Amino acid sequence: MDIERIKEKLELREQQLRIMAEQLSEHLATLATNDQKIQELDERFNFLEKEAKKKQEMLNQELANKEILLSQLHSLESLFEGSVAKKEKQVLKPKINEEFKTTSNFVEFYSKIQFQPQVNSFKNFPQFPDSFDTKGIDLGLVKSISSGKIDIKTELKKMGIEI
Repeated sequence: MDIERIKEKLELREQQLRIMAEQLSEHLATLATNDQKIQELDERFNFLEKEAKKKQEMLNQELANKEILLSQLHSLESLFEGSVAKKEKQVLKPKINEEFKTTSNFVEFYSKIQFQPQVNSFKNFPQFPDSFDTKGIDLGLVKSISSGKIDIKTELKKMGIEI
């Protein structure tokens, strides 16, 4: 009886060991699969990290280029503002009024005055009478500009031109 009981215990223990061996092999297979997934994710992460660094470098370069352009724009603006201030100090209105009195059409009038493009400089233009020959020029636009109803800088921005 002792021998049979020992055999039963050994068989039971053998079954338990087989079950444990199967579970262990399943766990090892799961670990191998997980390890492979981890390696794939690690490779993907390294790739994405390299791509992110490249894009960051490109963005930094683009930002540096834009900062250079912005500083150049500020330099041009200050030169332009200095030019505008210098021109505004000159007496333009009497000269424009004098030319206006002796001219019969806008094109001739415009070519006689030495006009430098400036922000809001059209405000110095006199009001044009309706009989003034414009030779195809939009007189309403000219009047709006000369009266200051239209801001040249705003209109240029609408057209995509920054001053």
